[in-house]
Amino acid sequence: MKHIRLSALILGFVAISLLSCDTEDPFDPYRSVPAPFDIAGKQKITLPNGLIYYIIEKGEGEDTTSLRSSVDMFYTGRLTNGRIFDSTYIYGSLLPRTMKLSDNIRGFNYGAMGMRKGEKRKLIIPPALGYGDNPGAPYSKDTLVFDIEVDFIYPQKVAQ
Repeated sequence: MKHIRLSALILGFVAISLLSCDTEDPFDPYRSVPAPFDIAGKQKITLPNGLIYYIIEKGEGEDTTSLRSSVDMFYTGRLTNGRIFDSTYIYGSLLPRTMKLSDNIRGFNYGAMGMRKGEKRKLIIPPALGYGDNPGAPYSKDTLVFDIEVDFIYPQKVAQ
């Protein structure tokens, strides 16, 4: 009888522990993505093409990004409802993605121009600057929200 009570007590603790655990899906590839950047108190910058961005944290150094830049960058792309559709933090990765800026959607390119190492920005990209020019794309009618951070800017080769 003592063993039955002890087993019931242990099962009770296990059940309570399981119920109080975080209910995140352990198979969600984006479970370790940082929270969205906070724009409270940050200046809203609106470009004539409709792109909106906020500088969350200024970068440092003399090098700035251009359309021809290759960079190491962290980013997370969300829809306006908060759903993540892409991130460098997939499966808990702490490594930035190396990319050429010109290989991205136009709104991402425009929003990343002029950034310095360590700079963080929030981009709000209207459909026309996102996937809107491709009706077959999954997010062609969606406004996209990206949190981006430049980790490294590769030196550009100068033709002699």
